Amino acid sequence: MRSRGLIAALAMLVLVACSEEHERADASVDAARGSDASTTECDEMLGAACEDPSACGGELQCESGRCMVGRAGCGGFAGALCEGALECLYFTSADYGACVTSAERECLCARARASFSGCE
Repeated sequence: MRSRGLIAALAMLVLVACSEEHERADASVDAARGSDASTTECDEMLGAACEDPSACGGELQCESGRCMVGRAGCGGFAGALCEGALECLYFTSADYGACVTSAERECLCARARASFSGCE
């Protein structure tokens, strides 16, 4: 009978540990997104053409000729993945892209469809 109690206690510890890990993962996704509130509303510069790294202003940066939210990229030689709810939007004729939210993807595809592959 004691072993059943011990097994139940261990099972509870595992559940608590998994729950805490899930909460940390959710927090890291929020941190990875940064302050997406301004860009999810289709920031006026998001997707704008650029050449100069400082041309985008604010939190946006010039990547492959377009103003993008400054996050880690995806794809490429290493096949980097996006974290959490972010998805990879590949640049046209490239094996790499930018990690974006679904709202940012909609904005970028609406404004600069030819610059990205995967804009259906």
